[in-house]
Amino acid sequence: MTEKKSSSDLILIALLNLAFLLPFVSKAYVIDDGFSMELAQTNKSFNPFHAHGVYYYGSIELDNQALHTHQIFPSFLWLLIKITGSANEVGMHLCFIIFPLTASFSAYFIAKRFTRSPLWCVLPVVAAPVFVVSAHSIMTDVPQLALWLLSLAVFMSGVDQNRFRRMLLGSLLIPIAALVGYPGLLLAPLFMAYAAVTGNKTIILRSLFTISLGGAVFLLWNVISLYTQGFMPILYPAKIAILVPAYASASQLDWSAVLAKSLSLASNLGGVGLFPLLVIAAFLIHRRARWLVPVNALCTYLILRYLVTDADPKIGIFGYSAEQVALLGFFVFVGSLILWQVLGGGILLAMKIARWTSRDKDTAFLYIWVALVAAYYAFFSPFGAARYMLPMLLPVSMVLIRFFEPPNPDRTRLLRRIAIPSTIGSVVLSIALAIGDYEQAEVYRTFARSDWLEQCLSKVKGRQYVNGELSTRYYLVQRGFRYLAESKLSTAPDGTLSLIRNRPLAEGDCFVRSKESFSPEVSELLLGRSGVPQTLKISKVRWPVRTYCKAARAGFYTHTNGYLPFWFDKTSPLEVFWFFTVKLPPYGSAPDGDKSQHDHPDPATGTSGNPDPVDSRTDDRRPPAPRE
Repeated sequence: MTEKKSSSDLILIALLNLAFLLPFVSKAYVIDDGFSMELAQTNKSFNPFHAHGVYYYGSIELDNQALHTHQIFPSFLWLLIKITGSANEVGMHLCFIIFPLTASFSAYFIAKRFTRSPLWCVLPVVAAPVFVVSAHSIMTDVPQLALWLLSLAVFMSGVDQNRFRRMLLGSLLIPIAALVGYPGLLLAPLFMAYAAVTGNKTIILRSLFTISLGGAVFLLWNVISLYTQGFMPILYPAKIAILVPAYASASQLDWSAVLAKSLSLASNLGGVGLFPLLVIAAFLIHRRARWLVPVNALCTYLILRYLVTDADPKIGIFGYSAEQVALLGFFVFVGSLILWQVLGGGILLAMKIARWTSRDKDTAFLYIWVALVAAYYAFFSPFGAARYMLPMLLPVSMVLIRFFEPPNPDRTRLLRRIAIPSTIGSVVLSIALAIGDYEQAEVYRTFARSDWLEQCLSKVKGRQYVNGELSTRYYLVQRGFRYLAESKLSTAPDGTLSLIRNRPLAEGDCFVRSKESFSPEVSELLLGRSGVPQTLKISKVRWPVRTYCKAARAGFYTHTNGYLPFWFDKTSPLEVFWFFTVKLPPYGSAPDGDKSQHDHPDPATGTSGNPDPVDSRTDDRRPPAPRE
């Protein structure tokens, strides 16, 4: 392939990325965006070895090293804020364009190693809805993908050309990827797999040495953190699983959680991964794989029938409409075709390992790549989310494109006839999902400055709290709200409600809750003393495509909303907000049924009558948003 052809391909890939990204740079922060920005704004300097932010998840106090294990990410965002001069959405999204571009270019050079048609491998990935929608956020997923593919491209180049420095550079990118998110540690076994299946003994030993150096850097960072802060961040995921129930239940390797996330993976892979036309066509034209199509169709039917009728409530799809079941079945059928091919093809390759050709070795590596990401998704991810499968899109695309590549001119022409409409279909679907996601995100930014909220606030004179996470919390805290999340409240003898660290909740205080943006539980005592809330339903849905809606079973960000990555719904509200005003009984009395009226405040601090002296920007930290 000529350098001129490669340059023109890269220009086309860059233009496609920019066409997807630039129209959406003003998108409001959504899901974990607000969590990331809060950590960045609480940082005092660029110092990845120090946990600056302290915040709450419910009543649990955590620091910014403790959640999601994105150790260096808050410091990186802090640096961007200093460079751009603000935490403005447009500026941050423009800065983040570098990551999808890096991922796309790296993917192209990797695809050149495995296929004769690298452009047709990369275009379906760049146009995939999960890639496009994820690239519109400032979460860690696309930056981590960029580091994944960049380190792989550099390391593979070093192995293929026996260049030690490139192997070392690729290996030293592993700890950087791991400090953005611990799934980056999967690069270590992936590197070893590539060296083992493609290199000789010398290459394997060199790879082992360079990968060990990368691991040593990661370990050194943990040792420095132990010395400077008194803990090793590598141990914090276990601590979070113990402290935060949502993570504990998700991280347990019980069969229902694994099956639910596996079903989510198949649905997301078939629904917002590579376009179904490309997947099905690749299997139908490949003589050894086409038998999977009818067999998998039968398996999918049996699985869905079980889920609709007899499944455990934890994984069942009870209440789905017939149309939703049909679409879910199609997505699962397409996604599981890929997963069965990796499983079955991997077993067949293992059985003839002594007779591997160079093509067999390449195929084995691609299967290992997909299998590692799939195993992380099913066994270790906190929830089933479409963005967690980003690292497997490229190897899946290369496996499919290689189905078209035996020396047959007809298949080469057929690839173009299939790849072009598949890419166009992905573009249309990606834009549709991106518009729906944009509309959902905008709800929270608009609500925080809405006339309805201003009218509600004009009627109260107390402090303002937000009982919610994600975007609800971020935008309300930005306008001065404090965080409220405590499920076990007590009362002082004067009837004052005691919150975290015995901060009093006085009469006239108010708090806001939301439906779709996760809200931690508050006690019945508090709700009972807050009267009937004022309610605002955002029911004007301009775009029917939904990515985050329990009523629509749209679970693009978490399978707990539903197994479908998206659905079409204009009737369910985009969001429901409740505005509560606290009303306390007269001094010395308590509401009927309140058995906690004899509880006493902390004698060291007291709880009655003292205004909260703590600034919301220093003590009322926003907690880790759940990894939905």
